[in-house]
Amino acid sequence: MHTRGIRKHRHSTGRQPAVDPRERALLRADWDELLMVHFAVTPEAIQARVPQPLDTRDGEAFVTLVAFRQRQLRFDRPGRWARALARPVDEHAFLNVRTYVRGPQGPGIWFMREFINNPLARLAGPLLYGLPYRLAAMRYRHRPPTRHYAARVSGLKERLSIEADYALAPLPAADVGSLEQFLHERYVAYTGRGRRSRRFRVWHEPWRMHRARARIEANGPAFDWMGDARPLAAFFTPGMKNLGLGGPVAEPYVERQKDRT
Repeated sequence: MHTRGIRKHRHSTGRQPAVDPRERALLRADWDELLMVHFAVTPEAIQARVPQPLDTRDGEAFVTLVAFRQRQLRFDRPGRWARALARPVDEHAFLNVRTYVRGPQGPGIWFMREFINNPLARLAGPLLYGLPYRLAAMRYRHRPPTRHYAARVSGLKERLSIEADYALAPLPAADVGSLEQFLHERYVAYTGRGRRSRRFRVWHEPWRMHRARARIEANGPAFDWMGDARPLAAFFTPGMKNLGLGGPVAEPYVERQKDRT
């Protein structure tokens, strides 16, 4: 499966949506060597798996694979005990399978599945944030001189292989109203635990991406939507430092439109 390009239009911006001034980052982290691979799908292919209403464009929903390494997870307010608590889960690989929804706080992302290779984080993420973590063997390889990136993920029931090559020069910030902005600039994550939705904020500068070409092989329940998906594009960035992650907030699910008719 190969990716293509995304058209851009209108002028660029780097503004985040308004955030409640009472909210602040609980954690900080560095995200290194991040690859996004985007797909278009019919809403019917994934809506049953997502309790929030999907955020669509021109009748299409979207799913994105996001591979990266998290480093130096730490509390926003440093201290000796804070550093000790964060150290066992401060570094590990991620593979997120995410889609796009409209929740109580507006547009955001919903994690359909997340693979990690840290057993302690595997326990903490679902408990605190309601995140759908699964433990997996993960091998990421980045070769900057050749601008080549490779990822291998092997879970209990899933297998994924990505080979990607990216352009030398980074792109400008995503244009206002473009599909790139729609997919990349999301600052609210929604999760679920029981009958309550949870959300947390993410604070970071706009992504500066390098256009990429990706070749993907995948199988297993977490990737079964790919059979009817339309590959869109792939993007790579060396990463971003000092991202802010808010604490989890519980709230009701947004009622889906089909349930109101």
